[in-house]
Amino acid sequence: TLVILPALVPETILGVGLLVMIKAVDQPRSMALLVLGHILLTLPYVVLIVQARMVGIKRSYEEAALSLGAPRVSTFREITLPLLIPAVLASILLAFTISFDNTSASLFWRPAGVETMPTQILSMLKISISPEVNALGT
Repeated sequence: TLVILPALVPETILGVGLLVMIKAVDQPRSMALLVLGHILLTLPYVVLIVQARMVGIKRSYEEAALSLGAPRVSTFREITLPLLIPAVLASILLAFTISFDNTSASLFWRPAGVETMPTQILSMLKISISPEVNALGT
């Protein structure tokens, strides 16, 4: 599907593509663009993890709650959501890791004067390898 497409495109191409699109509509680079870019980059992984968990949830749990008279919202809140929480937490951790590892696209998307952690580490590595770089990298 189209949601998984950003996972198939290299990060550099995705970074340049989003930057070209933003320049075409004459928008400056901003923090919102940086956040949007990282969401676009990590969304496929989140969707795949949560979708895999949704497939594993037995429909009979929801059907039993509905047959006993529980409303759909209550069924989702009491049955489905607690079963999805591990997948959501795992996808949040994976999204953070992917976003933290992404240096190339962050270089394209960040506004002037803003340093993300990966771009800061890259800047520090250009000068010299120091204990701070080692501490930030672990």
